[in-house]
Amino acid sequence: MSRTTSKGAPTNGSTGRSSAASDGAGSRARRGTDSVIGILVKILGLGLVAAVALWVAPTLVATEKWFGLVVVCLGAAGLFAVYSTQRLVPLKYLLPGTLFLLAMIVYPVIATIQISFTNFGDGKRLTKDESIAAIVGSSVTQAPDSTLYNLTVGTTGSPTEGPFTFFLVQPESGDLYSGTAEGLEELAPADVTVTDEFVTEASAFTMLTPKQVNDAGAAVGDLAIPTDRGAIRSQGVRKAFRASAT
Repeated sequence: MSRTTSKGAPTNGSTGRSSAASDGAGSRARRGTDSVIGILVKILGLGLVAAVALWVAPTLVATEKWFGLVVVCLGAAGLFAVYSTQRLVPLKYLLPGTLFLLAMIVYPVIATIQISFTNFGDGKRLTKDESIAAIVGSSVTQAPDSTLYNLTVGTTGSPTEGPFTFFLVQPESGDLYSGTAEGLEELAPADVTVTDEFVTEASAFTMLTPKQVNDAGAAVGDLAIPTDRGAIRSQGVRKAFRASAT
């Protein structure tokens, strides 16, 4: 029995094979497209994990939060180990939920239990010296005849976070002072370099520009130098005044 209906016409069997071949080719093309998209998403996700870890790690090191640093490093390493391979398929689904469970439920519970055995609270957030400086700073006012000083702000650390020191020049007398939250200290002319009645250099200190003082914001503005009868506070970026306690 003949398998063709006319000369050159394909049989039903050959038509089925051609259809199956085309379906297979289309399926492979779709899988290839899906795999490319999946790889791109994986690269972007792991890149984001690495960026967050590198962004957080320096802050944790600077504040000596070693446990947090270990957690961040282990978490990032775990995500890379799971999602950078074709193996460990179950963990690809379990790991995200587990990390969120630890971060949103387990850690807050442990932290709450730990804090409940301490006296931590609004009145215990600052050290004794910081508390005294804050109280003094908020209880002084500027009088019309308050002494004014030419101010230069110096730091031995970060220009935005300090610690900050006020270098003061009393224009009328030429007296020189340095002040921190711990108190006021008189300086000898040999201790600093003075230009146009402003301190411009001091050993081990970096002097801030007016723009840097402005960028430091409240870290400088809230600093009060305690004195016998009040405190010295900044007035703008280049002046300071001696205020009296109220």
